[in-house]
Amino acid sequence: AAARVRALAGRIEGAEREWVDMVPFVREQIVDGWSQHAGKRVHLEVAEWPASLPLELTTRLYLLMHSLVALAVRAAESRVTLLLSGDGQAMWIQVCDDRAAAPSDDQITAFAPEVVASVKRLGGSLATVRDADGLLGVKVLLPLSVARPEGYTLTTRERRVLEALSIGTSNRAIAAELGISPKTLQNHLTAIYRKLGVASRAQAMRFLR
Repeated sequence: AAARVRALAGRIEGAEREWVDMVPFVREQIVDGWSQHAGKRVHLEVAEWPASLPLELTTRLYLLMHSLVALAVRAAESRVTLLLSGDGQAMWIQVCDDRAAAPSDDQITAFAPEVVASVKRLGGSLATVRDADGLLGVKVLLPLSVARPEGYTLTTRERRVLEALSIGTSNRAIAAELGISPKTLQNHLTAIYRKLGVASRAQAMRFLR
C-alpha cells in the first residue's frame, strides 16, 4: 500500500509539472499488456528518447504507439520490437515484427487511416525499415519540436472540463457547472480533443481510463 501511495504521489507531482516520463507507462500498458493479451513477445528498447515530455503530447504518442504495436502484433509470428530513440534534431518510434514478408512489401498502405492522420498532425513521416535482426517494420520520424509544450498545454478551463469528463459527467451538467453555454463547452471540447490528439469524447474517455 505504501509503495502504491508513493507511486501515485509521483504521478500527481509529475502531472502538476506537466512533464511526464512516459516510458514506464508504455512498458506497463503497451509492452506488457500486448505480450499477455496476444501471447507474443513484445520487446521494448529505449535509446536517446526524451526523459520527459509535455503531458498532453504523451497522449498523442501513446495512442500512436498503441496502434502501431497492435498492427504489428496481429501480423507477427511470435515477436515484436518497439524502439524509442532520437538524436539532436528528431525523435522516432520504430516497430518491427517477424512476419513472413518480402522486402518490397509496403506496410504503409495497410495502415489504419487514424495512424497516418496522427503522424501527419504531429508533422512526422512514415517509412518502412528492417531492424538489426532483419525484422520488417515501420519507422515514424518526428521533429524534435513536437516535444515543446507550446500548442499542447491545456488552459485552466480546459483542465476543469477534462476532470469532469474523467468522472463521466454529461456535457449538459459540465456546461451548467461552469456557467457556460453548450456551444462554448463544445468549443472547449474541440480544443481539448485537438491537443490530446483524439477525435471524440469516447476516445478521450478511453485514454483517461
